[in-house]
Amino acid sequence: LDVITARIGERKALMQLLNNELTLIDAEIKALDADIAMRADNVEKSRKEYAESLRRARKYSGMQNKLMFVFSADDFNTMVRRYRYVNEYMGAHKVLSDSLKSQISALEAKRAELDTVRLSKSNSIKEQNEERVKLQQLEGEQRKIVKELQRESKKVQKELKKKRDELNKLNKSIEREIERVLAAEREAKRK
Repeated sequence: LDVITARIGERKALMQLLNNELTLIDAEIKALDADIAMRADNVEKSRKEYAESLRRARKYSGMQNKLMFVFSADDFNTMVRRYRYVNEYMGAHKVLSDSLKSQISALEAKRAELDTVRLSKSNSIKEQNEERVKLQQLEGEQRKIVKELQRESKKVQKELKKKRDELNKLNKSIEREIERVLAAEREAKRK
């Protein structure tokens, strides 16, 4: 009974540990959900910005339009500024594209992390259910042993009462015999 009681205590401690782990995992999932929502908003904004950039770029697409824009300048300084503007515009377009790609990658990484955490939670819940079943089995064993001990205790109590009764009868019988012998001696002395 003591061994089973100790096992039950260990199982309950393990269950508490698993509950604490689930609480931490739930908090982590909420934080990841919030982070994913924020990143998804950022990705959506970046997509809109990138789409707008592509629409603007489509107006001036093609090498002819760029070259015409650069060469249509009135003087050399304006032409150099226009050339630098076209390069910076293309660089900004590439930066937007790279930023969007990195944000999408980060979002996918966070979603993968969330999936891992959810899998961990699922495993913890499964382990907790297994431990709950084991705990119920141990508690059933404990109840069975307690009932058996109570039955044994009743048997022992009955046997003990029976032995006491026999001892009391024997003691009374001995006392009567002693009284009879003493009475016989007194009678013999008196005679």
